[in-house]
Amino acid sequence: VCMKQPEISWSIQGGAVVKELTVSTLKRRVVFSAPNMRGLLDKVRGLPFAAPVSYDDFRRGGEQVKRAILGAVAAYYDADAVPSPATAVIAWGRGGAFPENRLYWSDYVENGRDAGRAHLFVGTLPTIPLCEAAIALNLNGPGYYLDCPPETLREEIAQVLSDPALDSILLLMYSCVKMSVFYLVRGMASPADGKTLEGAAE
Repeated sequence: VCMKQPEISWSIQGGAVVKELTVSTLKRRVVFSAPNMRGLLDKVRGLPFAAPVSYDDFRRGGEQVKRAILGAVAAYYDADAVPSPATAVIAWGRGGAFPENRLYWSDYVENGRDAGRAHLFVGTLPTIPLCEAAIALNLNGPGYYLDCPPETLREEIAQVLSDPALDSILLLMYSCVKMSVFYLVRGMASPADGKTLEGAAE
């Protein structure tokens, strides 16, 4: 007799949205703002979060890197979880890469190859926020950057989530002005608060 196995699902344990100069969490409903990114960093650092976080790349990172680091820490805080080094990181979105490309090109034209600020190149890659969030939280699991249109995003994410080796995921979704970060855990239950990724990202 073949018994049907229950479907394994993923639940959103916590989440955060960084939009302009405001950070808001999904479950705890904590919201705080600051006059600049440095002020937001101070507020996130003030959260009661037990895990060590490296903020070394925050100062020199572009806006999306800053949002990714702030959102990742706030999402784990929201979930009341400590990051596991085996956590996978998934990212989707090109927001922010185009302005960074323009800044890099302007600097290159104005200052040339030798006098230009070559480090500006880093921000031109849409995968950088994913990498910096992983570095900040010491996440060493697999990294996935999904380069697909919004219409196929759901099936692309579902394909990654079907990997049986994954137990926890940090998901970053970004546009030019907003970074949504979710911490997901594999489990037998649907999200306790009934949130779906689509609803939570709104």
